[in-house]
Amino acid sequence: MNTGICKAACLGLMVATLSACTEGTELGFLQTKQGASASGPAPLTQAQMMRGAVTLVPPSGYCIDPRSLKQNFALLARCDTLGGKNGALDAPLGVMTVSLAASIGPALSLSSVAQAADATSLGERFDVKGVELARATATSPKGDLSKNHWRAVTQINRTDLSIALFAPAQSPALSNEGRSMIRSMINATQSASVATSVATGIPPKATNPKKGLAATLTGLFE
Repeated sequence: MNTGICKAACLGLMVATLSACTEGTELGFLQTKQGASASGPAPLTQAQMMRGAVTLVPPSGYCIDPRSLKQNFALLARCDTLGGKNGALDAPLGVMTVSLAASIGPALSLSSVAQAADATSLGERFDVKGVELARATATSPKGDLSKNHWRAVTQINRTDLSIALFAPAQSPALSNEGRSMIRSMINATQSASVATSVATGIPPKATNPKKGLAATLTGLFE
């Protein structure tokens, strides 16, 4: 069997396992589960979260797993691994988690997120237009994932977003392509969130993208 197809099938099994998890002090890395299936509710191309404050839009080729969706958490993966009709085979294999919380406390940083995730250290960092990104390393990855992954934090409509992107060792998602995927998702989510605010007649909340990354980690990791 083709190696790429095998990896896609395995990732589909892992996605089903992580769908019920949220990103807490013990970060739930993807784990293979016997009998798991990517079948179920149709994957979503966008979702309103935090009571409409944020309209989450996945990067190209990725969808939201509806089984994972909460007001403050979503899991994203390549659409075909979630059973989507569009294979999106041009997108790299990977799984993205997005945790959200209202900005009510001191500034949120990648360092504080990594500390809350407990098993993550940060390497090369990037800070562009209110988005902090870093290559991260997990001390004990599980399943078919590389210990290397991407972490990012930003703010949209006074809502803090903590983002992680995991992938198998050979996936381009671990390269700069993964960083571009996160940036693309943030840009699309920002635009959609503003459009939703306009459509509902509720102006978007003022946002300071650099210093306004404020949230309690308790809120993000519940």
